[in-house]
Amino acid sequence: MQAKDIMTTTIVSIDPACSIRHALNLMLDTGVSCLPVVEDVDRLCGILTEDDLFTRKEVDATLPGKAEPVKDLNHYIHSRSWCVGDAMTCEVVTAAPDAPITSIIGLMQQHHVRQIPIVRENRLVGIVNRRDVFRTVVNSARDVIAAGDDAVRLAIKTRLRSDLGLDCDKIDIAVENSQVAITGGVRSELERKAIKVLVEDIRGIGGFIDRMHVTGGHA
Repeated sequence: MQAKDIMTTTIVSIDPACSIRHALNLMLDTGVSCLPVVEDVDRLCGILTEDDLFTRKEVDATLPGKAEPVKDLNHYIHSRSWCVGDAMTCEVVTAAPDAPITSIIGLMQQHHVRQIPIVRENRLVGIVNRRDVFRTVVNSARDVIAAGDDAVRLAIKTRLRSDLGLDCDKIDIAVENSQVAITGGVRSELERKAIKVLVEDIRGIGGFIDRMHVTGGHA
């Protein structure tokens, strides 16, 4: 799945010449946590986030430190100007429409951002936020397998080996009318729970009966 599959294409954006007051009202009215800043024809030039607004003098009570004068002046302008172009973040982390979702998540984690604007030739075409990512988790189907008890049993055995590296000869997997029962010894409660999670993640099962017991080790 790629960014274009989950991105929001109805984007609430703002012009850099607009006022901070207008930006705040726009964010409050639409419920968004950031505003991509665009000029010309959807050319992305920055982003105004909640973090940018939290540094404003009206809400930030921290005193200026002993930074270099130029840094103090930049912070002064950023926190006091009523122009979006002065308060926005100019260095925007972006991604292409064909970027994998895993790449989008990686960018969010690496740069500690909540949203990634999606651009094509520097033109804003969408935005992916954490809610979009969470929505894919909610809507994702469990592993699809062929119907039938034998197919379910084979899928479980295959996943136990590939995902958990377990020797299926030491446990018995019984499937009847899509009900799965696993009997045998496992090394720890953690391994037991991992097997349960694996089985319940497979589409086609109608229930799970845990008849496993811990033979050694702790979790």
